[in-house]
Amino acid sequence: MRIDIGPFRYSVQLVHGMIRHDDQDCYGLCDNLAQRILISDVPNESQRLSVFFHELMHAWWYHFGIDPADEEAVADLVGVAMTQFMQQASHALRGRGMSLRAAPMTGAPSPPHVQAPDEMSIDDDTQTAGSPRGLVQQDQMQPESIAPLGRIGPPTQTRRDGPWIIRFFSPVAG
Repeated sequence: MRIDIGPFRYSVQLVHGMIRHDDQDCYGLCDNLAQRILISDVPNESQRLSVFFHELMHAWWYHFGIDPADEEAVADLVGVAMTQFMQQASHALRGRGMSLRAAPMTGAPSPPHVQAPDEMSIDDDTQTAGSPRGLVQQDQMQPESIAPLGRIGPPTQTRRDGPWIIRFFSPVAG
């Protein structure tokens, strides 16, 4: 997966095992010079999302030249806060027959080399051996694969907001 940080395009890679950096094992690493973010597959999905947001903050701070003195504590806070927000927003939307979907960082299979238009892409060169492909093109998403909403009809509205795909569904009677 690739994301834009200001004018720079970073690759995001899920890697097997812990990431070694400065003689320490880490769940994530933002390498600003190589313009890539590495996420370990060791933590669970919720923790990986938090780690992703943590590393994303490092990339933004580097881009804006923010002093890294207190970076770790703030990145931890932002990572956890954004993960909690996404989980709560997803739950709230599900209760209203809507769904919020992000590119998951799980081992679930998805079609080979799919690209969302003009937003994010997955390229073979950004994948490490055995890493998943987590982005699904809009027209390949089926309501039953998004969230367990019960019986729902076809989407009534689809919106893209950055890497998010927001779809609205109507319940099916019976």
